[in-house]
Amino acid sequence: GGAESGAEEVKSCLLIGDAGQGKTTVCQRILSDFVAESADAAGSRGSSGKDNGNLNAKFEYVFYIACSDNARLQTSDWKILLGLDHRALHFNAEEQDIVLDHLVDNSDKVLVVLDGIDEANQDAFRTGSVLLDLLERRDSCLMETTIIATSRPCVGARELVSNFQRHYQLRGFSAEQLESFCRQRLGDDDGAECFKKLLHSGNHSLKTAVQNTPLFAELLCYQYSATSTIPPTSTALYTGFVATSVSRLEKKRRRAFDKVQLAATVQSQFRGGCKFEA
Repeated sequence: GGAESGAEEVKSCLLIGDAGQGKTTVCQRILSDFVAESADAAGSRGSSGKDNGNLNAKFEYVFYIACSDNARLQTSDWKILLGLDHRALHFNAEEQDIVLDHLVDNSDKVLVVLDGIDEANQDAFRTGSVLLDLLERRDSCLMETTIIATSRPCVGARELVSNFQRHYQLRGFSAEQLESFCRQRLGDDDGAECFKKLLHSGNHSLKTAVQNTPLFAELLCYQYSATSTIPPTSTALYTGFVATSVSRLEKKRRRAFDKVQLAATVQSQFRGGCKFEA
């Protein structure tokens, strides 16, 4: 929402959360909402020239940067950091310069989303890197840019906090929210039964994991839809997900899979719970 009169405008915030708590989902939602609001505004702007929606009203440009892409982060070239050199954009060198100049002139309309800043290596924060200039607002050509960053709780994240005006700790579900989530994923009856079985399973560690981490709640609903049972442990939740996924893929494609290789592929996608692709 808009800032109150005389209040400090927040230009940077850091979202801190454990693996699987939805940091990347938040980033993707920001991008999705911006695109949707831009499309709605283009369709309904008419002769008024006014934009609709919070994001679209404040920003004209949103850049998403996955901080695991260390080759991109270590650059001293703004065009590379912002992806203006990407071949899909078909910009030649002169056009890249024109776009960057426009962004500099309108930096207050730019939002940069840095997803997983804890995954960046130390070279990305060396003197002369544009990432460091951006975070510290030091000799930055995008001084008025708004920054949203995500990070897991770690030593590096604590060191970064001073570069942000606000920092927020992501939390899991309340009991009511978890039940609502299960109902949404499984339907009212099955969702209520899944939630009830989880509460009465006696497995406190699994319940805590599911309640604190949306990724685990998603896996639980996926597994429950296939078996109508609550796995006894978090490990069983993972292995059950792999087994259910393999079975469904085999039925869909009508051929058997190398289960060992597929399990290894699925586990590599989790990256310690940081990424979930079904």
